[in-house]
Amino acid sequence: MNKKNRRAEAVHYFKTRPLIHVLEAARVKYEAYGKACGTMMTEKLAYKELLALAEFMGMSEHALDLKRKFSIARFERRIMDSWGITLGELLEEYFK
Repeated sequence: MNKKNRRAEAVHYFKTRPLIHVLEAARVKYEAYGKACGTMMTEKLAYKELLALAEFMGMSEHALDLKRKFSIARFERRIMDSWGITLGELLEEYFK
């Protein structure tokens, strides 16, 4: 699968799940630092958003809720493992 198709597949995945707030927060961090770094607090996420994020991150919603935050760099690693694209590439395609 070429990179364009992988990007489209990743965007489809995120657009079909309640993860818009996660991507918006990742976008703010990415634009501020120019790379995937920092953490995002999870306490303001709705339960369905927490469930979707936990599923993508490969952890239980309870574990994610207890931590109260997640690593943007770890989020990018999951994206790279799943589709072979960076967080920046995903954000560029998702928000265009």
